[in-house]
Amino acid sequence: MQVKTCLKCGIDYQPIKETRKFCSTSCRVMWYRKNKPQQVEKILLKDLILSLIDKLDSINFITQPSNYDVLKTEIPQKPLPTKKVVIIRSYENFLHLKKSCETAEDWVGISHEIRESDNLTEKQKVVLLKVL
Repeated sequence: MQVKTCLKCGIDYQPIKETRKFCSTSCRVMWYRKNKPQQVEKILLKDLILSLIDKLDSINFITQPSNYDVLKTEIPQKPLPTKKVVIIRSYENFLHLKKSCETAEDWVGISHEIRESDNLTEKQKVVLLKVL
């Protein structure tokens, strides 16, 4: 088997199986957590195509110069649409956030979120906005 480069850390390693893309389980997990599913599908599809081309070349299946070099070029990435994520926090969540505030900037953000929350009663908002 040939030496491969880990997709996460870039280290060259000797894979146990030809299909491995990462040097370790921790690299694999961190890479999948960082990359979105749509990006992962594109990257894995490109990797699969390239590995098939290499396999065909290694068994001399292709005897003529191939046009597969077009596939080896970089796939253009379209930016993913950004969506505003709305987090609905409970009273208990806000209490925990309030206790874990370390700076005044943190508190400004949390207090704004408390005031804008539709999930809290006015009494809960008053209690949460009291300064310790």
